[in-house]
Amino acid sequence: SIYGPQTTDGKPSRRILNKLLNIIHANREVSIVGSGDYFRNYIHVQDAIGIILELIETEQALPEVVLACSTENVKFYEAITCLVDCYERRFNCEVKINYGMDARYVSDTRSFYGSPSKCISKRVFKYDLRGGFNDLVSRI
Repeated sequence: SIYGPQTTDGKPSRRILNKLLNIIHANREVSIVGSGDYFRNYIHVQDAIGIILELIETEQALPEVVLACSTENVKFYEAITCLVDCYERRFNCEVKINYGMDARYVSDTRSFYGSPSKCISKRVFKYDLRGGFNDLVSRI
């Protein structure tokens, strides 16, 4: 999942982290599906763009499909806890995390793991999860 500044143009979006940050900012509270004990892979939009640009400029043969994701697979509740921590530090407040929201879609609690394709596996990412969240929160 991609997150970061300006990741939506006002149209409906599935960028869950940006949506949750907006909810946190409005309510100082956020609810997540189930226990959040499922894996996700998040990548900052600047890192995703960097990968695309590198692939465009490469002269090596590329596979038909390239998985452009981060090297961090984290449990959803860990990602949300990190996002909330970044928010609380930035705004010197407390945010309540509610667990146990009902799933709306089968994919809500399914784990998604990712590893970057070999052609980009040695890439140094600009943002780890905490750094990316700090960047995102700083732009509110």
